[in-house]
Amino acid sequence: MWLSLGLWACSSGEQVEPEESTPLEDGVVDLRMDFPEPPEGGMQFLSPDLEVPPYSEVLFCYYGIWEGEDTGVNYMLPLSVPGFTHHNQLKAVYDDRYPPGSLVQCPDPGGSMPVYAPLFEAVGIESEGAVALPEQSWLQLPEGVAMKLRHGQRWVMDLHYVNTTGDTLKVNAAVNLGTLPIDQVENWAASIQFDSGELHIPPGQETVVDFTCVWPQDVTLLSLLGHMHDHGSSYEIYWNKPDGSSDLLYNVPEWEPGHREWPMMKSYDPGEVQVRAGDGFRTICKWDNDSPVELGYPEEMCTTVGVAYPLEDPIGCFGGVVVQP
Repeated sequence: MWLSLGLWACSSGEQVEPEESTPLEDGVVDLRMDFPEPPEGGMQFLSPDLEVPPYSEVLFCYYGIWEGEDTGVNYMLPLSVPGFTHHNQLKAVYDDRYPPGSLVQCPDPGGSMPVYAPLFEAVGIESEGAVALPEQSWLQLPEGVAMKLRHGQRWVMDLHYVNTTGDTLKVNAAVNLGTLPIDQVENWAASIQFDSGELHIPPGQETVVDFTCVWPQDVTLLSLLGHMHDHGSSYEIYWNKPDGSSDLLYNVPEWEPGHREWPMMKSYDPGEVQVRAGDGFRTICKWDNDSPVELGYPEEMCTTVGVAYPLEDPIGCFGGVVVQP
């Protein structure tokens, strides 16, 4: 089953419109929002107030740590300002470089993002217009399946804004989570993010990036999608097995600029795709860079994202190297 999903877009999740754009001072527009409360017994991860300069593309990383008990998560709703947000993702952090409460611009000057995978990733959403409806969970998981939020889990809100106006924008973002008691969880699920790593896409020519990530354990795959930006031309994901066979799991032969905001998700029924430890997922991204400059991150990406179970922690793989907590 294919679904075109606004996973990375500001228009995804609940459509909460600002009551009015409020000028704070000359050249500053207040778009901060009052977000709805999470489900009863749930939690809300809220960003601090942020300022996005005029005519800029900015990535903010806001760091925190979960101090509560281990819990199951079976509801997620990202919330952000419509029209200017490219993505709002809550990611697992595997290091202690930034203490809780840190707000930094990312990526670092080197031009590559930290090695983090989403703590919770959309799965199985089916709704008219291919967008999660207001108050609808992005986690359409099988019964008895939830994602784990561990005590002491370091996290980061990865927030990407594009300001096409001449004003400074004051914004905020949130992620609402709902919980499932641990004694009701039969299987843990988690996200996977298989990323190409650092990109160098020369101007005026076609470029291909080809990398393989090997699964460290047996899992049942629930969803899969590919992510590139405006200059992408095609996206393929192959399931390579130790016996030499290979299945094409995901194929977008004509990538369109609109897929940047509306990537194609493929969802699977439980048991449909049984991946074994040692199997490899090979991602092939192709670009046609008709611009006069070399493209790297964040202008372009090559990222395979999915959800699988049983899996207690997110799996990140960057340039073929698997990273786990």
